[in-house]
Amino acid sequence: MRDENRRPLSAETIELAKNILLNRCRERIRAYAYEDADLLRPQLERTDNLTHFLGRLELITRELSTQADVAQRIKLESVSGSIFADHINDLKMSNGGSIYDVLTGKVGLPYETRDLQFDLMHDRSKFDALLTDLNIGDFNAFVGNEFFHEYMQNYFRAARKLAAAGGDE
Repeated sequence: MRDENRRPLSAETIELAKNILLNRCRERIRAYAYEDADLLRPQLERTDNLTHFLGRLELITRELSTQADVAQRIKLESVSGSIFADHINDLKMSNGGSIYDVLTGKVGLPYETRDLQFDLMHDRSKFDALLTDLNIGDFNAFVGNEFFHEYMQNYFRAARKLAAAGGDE
């Protein structure tokens, strides 16, 4: 993407472009969350009164700062035989893993199976050139832990709305 006659980007331009790229990534992660929550619809229709459960999961993922903290809290709250434990183990996310397995790290996050870079800029070589221009060596390190929170909060929010609508939304 770099042209020999082109001047190097200023630090301010690089920082602005990084923020724009990060915001576009967040938008795609939110879209993935809504699409994946919609796939939960058949399970929501078979199980009554999940709004409190899904709201509780949204709150947990919003309150705790790391995925490890969320996993620890989920393990503590999943008391065997409780309704919470039943729901968290029975409901399957779009990647086939239970919500429990996804939140505790036993199964990968559903959005990890997607090609975010391709979805953002349908040309891998141009995307790689953009990353080089912006001095981003490791894309996954650049996007960091915040995608877990962005995805999970939006996933549980959308699923809760679907559950409240009886799956008819």
